[in-house]
Amino acid sequence: MKKYFLLLVLLVGIVLADVSISNITTEPKVVRPGTIGLITMTIKNVDASAINSVTAEPSPQFPIKAGQKYYLGDFKPSSTSSFSFPFSVEENSEGGIFYINVRFTWLNGSGTFVKSVQIPIVVKNEPIFLIEPQTDKITTEGEFILPLKIVNKGGVAKNIRVELDSPDFYEIGKNKEIIQRLNKNEEKTLELKISMLENRASGAYNLPIKITYIDSIEQENTIIEQIKLVVIKKAPELKIELAPQQLLEPGSKKALKFLVKNNGDKTAYAVRVGIENQSVFTVLEGNYQELGDIGPNSQKEVSLSVGINDLKPGYYIQPFYIKLKDEKGNEKIPQLYNLGLDVQSIPKLNVFIAAKPSPMETDQEHVLTVVVSNVGITPVKSLVVELQSEDLILQEVQSEQYIGSLAEDDFSSVQFKIKTPPAEGKKRLKIRLKFLDNYNKEQVIEKNMEIRVYKKKENGPNPLFAAAAIAIVGGILVWYFKLRKRKDKHADK
Repeated sequence: MKKYFLLLVLLVGIVLADVSISNITTEPKVVRPGTIGLITMTIKNVDASAINSVTAEPSPQFPIKAGQKYYLGDFKPSSTSSFSFPFSVEENSEGGIFYINVRFTWLNGSGTFVKSVQIPIVVKNEPIFLIEPQTDKITTEGEFILPLKIVNKGGVAKNIRVELDSPDFYEIGKNKEIIQRLNKNEEKTLELKISMLENRASGAYNLPIKITYIDSIEQENTIIEQIKLVVIKKAPELKIELAPQQLLEPGSKKALKFLVKNNGDKTAYAVRVGIENQSVFTVLEGNYQELGDIGPNSQKEVSLSVGINDLKPGYYIQPFYIKLKDEKGNEKIPQLYNLGLDVQSIPKLNVFIAAKPSPMETDQEHVLTVVVSNVGITPVKSLVVELQSEDLILQEVQSEQYIGSLAEDDFSSVQFKIKTPPAEGKKRLKIRLKFLDNYNKEQVIEKNMEIRVYKKKENGPNPLFAAAAIAIVGGILVWYFKLRKRKDKHADK
């Protein structure tokens, strides 16, 4: 770069014999390959006499191209003129400082004069780096080697250093390898030793890679390139589940069993599971239980003595806290795990039966009233009552009757017309209750019941009729005997 500035200083003013060349400028100051530039300068005749037939002939150094000879004309004493000419840079040229030699010739009374001036042209061919990881996925416990390939699609670069510049990862030591030179379309491979920050999780990351290099005009430059990398961090992945076939019924007390699973690919050390926010149930014995170490793809069971809080049936979130240590015995940040729990009550329905007329006799028609009462703590919906019996003859079109909704601590009834069999004794029937529970799931409750059928009484004389008949007969007899006595008296006379 010093060399570049010294050359510019030389351009401030060049005085030739009888001719002064000054104010030499190049636009643009730094030229890229395949582009065009313009050189401008001021020419002054500093001689006391005129000069004639002044010409300027550029002679450029490769890869610069410039025009041929330019005729500038005659200059009177002290006269000044501005002179410009274009130049171009070859498309595929390398960067650097190149020169255009401009040869001036003129005539005066003493003869022909020839003088030259050198004009530096700064050509800068920026390197174009493509950097990519040799793998798009890394599995690690925290530290890993990242293989990279760097390709230069632009101008030459020297003394190239590649470093990681990420808030999520840091480089272990510094990359000591320096790529001395990378020409156009050249590629190199290198490795970075990287460590992932402790609190970073698995996922897709954009890694900023800082590239520092010396360009074709000896300037140091720094650029940042992004690479995409999926990092799978080996770590314990703990999950809590309620062990199967356990009912969480409001107000009940029980020892609930939970499964603590490690679905990760690393051992979880010194695992402790506990509850601090007791929203669904209250822990009756110790808030935290120690499980020890849980290996990858393993599980352990923990039992908690709890009392289920007095809740309405439904879905609830119970926060659990999981504490563990790393392999060095250092306490890790506790994990909060929200476990969804289904608090539900078993629907409880009672059935009562009444008959009319009563008692029930053989070979008779009766009306059975089935009373259904909800003695549970949750309502039921779309309640249907069905009567089934092999002993009784149903006199209805269908065996089902609809009740609908039945709130807790409420009852409703339906009636079935039946006919009893000829034989007396205990008769079996089944009451089948179908309904939707609090989660709109269909439930069925069956009640097996017995009723007694008595023998039909035989038809005898009606006591009233018999009494009336006796009274009539008695009256006739009384009348007969009284009339007979009267006749006998009249005969005696």
